[in-house]
Amino acid sequence: YIDGKLKDKNLKLLGFWDNGIRHISSKIKLIKTLSDCKGQVIRTTPSPLHIEIFKNLGFVPKPLDVRDFKIAIEKNDIDAQENPLTNYWNFGVYKKQEFVTLTSHIFGFCLFVINNDYFDNLTNLNKKFLIKKSKEVTDYQRKLAIDEDDILKSQEILSSAGLATNIITSESIVASNYLLNSDEKEIGSLIIDIGAGSTDYCYSRKGKPVLIGSLPVGGNQFTSDLSIAFSTNIDFANQLKLETSCTPENERIAEKVIVKQNDSSKTFEITKRQISQVLKERAIELFNLIRQEIIDKLGTENLPERIVLCGGGSKLEGIVPLSRYIFQAKSRLIDSKNIKFLGENLPIESMGVMALASYCHNITSSTDYVLMGSTKNTPKTTKVSSVNGLTLGKIGSNFQFSVKMLSEKVNIISTKIKNILK
Repeated sequence: YIDGKLKDKNLKLLGFWDNGIRHISSKIKLIKTLSDCKGQVIRTTPSPLHIEIFKNLGFVPKPLDVRDFKIAIEKNDIDAQENPLTNYWNFGVYKKQEFVTLTSHIFGFCLFVINNDYFDNLTNLNKKFLIKKSKEVTDYQRKLAIDEDDILKSQEILSSAGLATNIITSESIVASNYLLNSDEKEIGSLIIDIGAGSTDYCYSRKGKPVLIGSLPVGGNQFTSDLSIAFSTNIDFANQLKLETSCTPENERIAEKVIVKQNDSSKTFEITKRQISQVLKERAIELFNLIRQEIIDKLGTENLPERIVLCGGGSKLEGIVPLSRYIFQAKSRLIDSKNIKFLGENLPIESMGVMALASYCHNITSSTDYVLMGSTKNTPKTTKVSSVNGLTLGKIGSNFQFSVKMLSEKVNIISTKIKNILK
C-alpha cells in the first residue's frame, strides 16, 4: 500500500523512522472510558484517517498542523491532544493539560524516502551503498528516538520534582505474570514479545519485573528489510519471510526462489540462504539491543537464564535457537498452560492479548494504576528547570495508565480474538 502511494509521488522507500508512541492528554478529565472522550475538542493531525478514528471515539476532532497546534496550546483553544511524551513536554502542553492517560494508541513513524528517478540513475554499486547506509542511519535514528521517548526518563522528571511513582503496567509485564511457569518466575526470565510494529520485553526475577522496554522493530521491519534488499513488493517479501528460516546454516545453498522485481515484469533468482541472511541480521540486531540494555542497566552478571518468545514475529523459523545463541540461555516459545480457562491450542500471536484480557478480568472496576504525586512532597528546589513544583505536582497526581483503558482496547479487538479462537 505504502509503496503504491510513494510510486504516485515518484519516491522510493528507504526506511521507517520512529516518530514516537502517542498518548492522550486533556485539560478536562482523565480518559478512563469511551464516555470520557465525548464532546472533548481534540487536536488531530490533518490525516483523514486520524480524524475519523477520534471522531468514532467520541471526540470532536480539530485538525491542525504543528505550527497551528502550538498556537492553539498557547491560547488554550483545545480540550485534548495526543502526542508522544516528548512533545507533551517540549511543546509545553503540560502547562495547559494536566490529565495524561498513557494509551499508547498509535506508534508514529516517518517515511525515509528518495526520488525514484535519482535512485534509478545510480550505479548498482552506489545503490547497494545507499541502501546499506540508509539501514544504518535508520537504526541510529531509532536508537535516538527510543532514548528520547523513554517512559523511564519521564518518570525521572516527575521524581526530580518530588513525585513518587506508584505502578505502571504493560502487556509484557502481564505476560510475565501469566505465561511464565513457577521456575521461570523465580530464576530470572526474559519475555520478548515480537509484534508487527514493535517488540516489547520484560525481564522478571522472583516474580517481579526488574526491567521493561520496547523497541520500534517488529515483524513488519523483517518484511521491509526483504522488500528493500531484493527490490520486491511488501506482500511478496512477507511471503518470503514466512517460508524461510532466519538461520542461514539451515538453508540449502542451491535452493532458489524466483523474485518478481517491484513495479516491473522482470524476475530474478535468489537463494534461500540470501533471504535467510537478511532475516538473521535483523533478528541478531534485535536480540543484541535487548541484551545490551540489560547489561547497561543490570550488569553482565544479571543476564537472564531463560528466554521466552511470543508474538507473531516469534513464529519465524529458527528464531528460538538464535535467541538461545545470542543470550546463551535456554529459550522456548510461549504457551497458554498457565491461563487455565483458555486451553493449550491458541495461536502464539494471541498469547499477549489473552493474558491482558485475563488480567483485566481479574481487576476490580475501581482499580487504577497511577503515577501518584503530591505537592506536599515537592521539594523547595527542583532539578527540573522552567517548571514549578506545583504544576508538576498536578501533572503527577493525574499521570495515569488506566487499566480500564486496556479493557476498552480488549473490547475493541474482541471480534478479532474470536476469529482467532475459531
